[in-house]
Amino acid sequence: MEIRLRQATPEDSAALATLFLEVRRATFVWKNPAEFKLGDFEVQTLAETITIAENERGELLGFVSVWEPDSFVHHLFVAQAFQGRGVGQQLLESLTSWLPLPHRLKCAARNQRAEAFYRSHGWAEIGRGFSSDGPYVMLQKCTPTDIHPPIRTIK
Repeated sequence: MEIRLRQATPEDSAALATLFLEVRRATFVWKNPAEFKLGDFEVQTLAETITIAENERGELLGFVSVWEPDSFVHHLFVAQAFQGRGVGQQLLESLTSWLPLPHRLKCAARNQRAEAFYRSHGWAEIGRGFSSDGPYVMLQKCTPTDIHPPIRTIK
């Protein structure tokens, strides 16, 4: 399967919102799926840079949304049918060409599959915290020569 990356356009919004809703409902099993709404995507990605992955037929495979001022990866979502096929890895790797390091993200502590994915791609824990969505792990991606700050708990 060929994976093509490009910047999202306003025409992509409906498909991105649908993917966001479907994957959240399937992945965040500790939450009531009815809490997730189609309109969440627009609210949660406002003013973020979004890169999408699509296949050779133009089918949406996934996306990454970034809050550029902090090099913060806010969302990384891959369609259920394409998980484990390199889509998420390519989306993350694409960041190094334009987003200054270090990159950071928060991962729900209950989302052990996602945390394992990030760690397997060189992300390191730099803290833990608790938000209205529950406990989370703060992860950071640096160059191999960077020294990681000590792990700390964020309150």
